Amino acid sequence: MVQEFQIPLTSSMAKYPRNNSRKYTKVVIEKEFLIKAFPFLGVQIKGLRLIARGWIKPSDQSGRYRIEVEYEPWNAPSVHVLEPQIDADINAHMYPDGGLCLYDWHEQPWQDRWHLHETIIPWTAEWLVFYELLLITGTWYGISSMHGIKKSSEPRISDRQD
Repeated sequence: MVQEFQIPLTSSMAKYPRNNSRKYTKVVIEKEFLIKAFPFLGVQIKGLRLIARGWIKPSDQSGRYRIEVEYEPWNAPSVHVLEPQIDADINAHMYPDGGLCLYDWHEQPWQDRWHLHETIIPWTAEWLVFYELLLITGTWYGISSMHGIKKSSEPRISDRQD
């Protein structure tokens, strides 16, 4: 089912060149989807950037985490845990800046047709569950990608084991 939103016309739209109007529309649509799906998130638009913050409790047994999502069309969103502080850790599938590694962008780059409420927020909750399991067991149980190692394409003929 396709949802429709009325794009609010604001004086701030006048400051964006015509070629950025699609970006502005995308940000407004993403904001509306997030507010509707996750009312606990505070969502703002600053320029052509969407910033969403809120507390997530990924399971009944887990703690609460304050997250921040930043998104600017057509770039991949970034997600950080603001509270409690989580130090960047490659074993926890984090980037050096403390951002969460939610999917393997080498295998599947961010798609313009994806929506934050269907991807990033659920993936963040899932990441937090795996993070808590890592703290308990020392093992990352989520799907992993190699951080800092460039993936080779096809195996070479000499690498095959027949």
